[in-house]
Amino acid sequence: MDGEERLPINQDPPIISQYYYTATSYLAQYGWFVLFGVVALYFLWKSALEPILTNLRQKSQLAAHKKYDASEIERRQAAMDAHRRRLQEEHDQKSAEHAAKQAALAEKRRQEKLEDWERHQSGQGYRSKVKKTVEEPPATLSTRPSNRSRLRDTDYSPLMGSDRSETSWRRERRGPSAGGG
Repeated sequence: MDGEERLPINQDPPIISQYYYTATSYLAQYGWFVLFGVVALYFLWKSALEPILTNLRQKSQLAAHKKYDASEIERRQAAMDAHRRRLQEEHDQKSAEHAAKQAALAEKRRQEKLEDWERHQSGQGYRSKVKKTVEEPPATLSTRPSNRSRLRDTDYSPLMGSDRSETSWRRERRGPSAGGG
């Protein structure tokens, strides 16, 4: 044995041995609590979380299948087309009503111009000097009577005070500064 070299002994690094001793002492003190905790987590996983996760996976697979399902795509496309058609019909109806109003207005203007021209030809003047009266809607109960007197003068400003008092304060006039700079 004298002529043989000794092989070095494989030693664990100190950090690993420290963690090993800490873990074993923790398990020695709290082993039963850890065991019961692991068993409780296992039953919780099996009874509550696993069914929820499988349900979510099935829904995502179904959604992915529906995304590429031809009948579902066709149904969605038909619904979109029906909605677009309904919106287009509403727009066409509104535009037809607007065009009819515009045509009626144009006809009314044309009639007024013809009447003005006929009046001009007969010597009554080109345009009517009498303004057309616009009928006002009848007064309702909610309108206030206009003959009520005001509580203050119309030129009253709460920031300035009233004109009657002679002891009103005014700030000094701002002028050029006296100092040089």
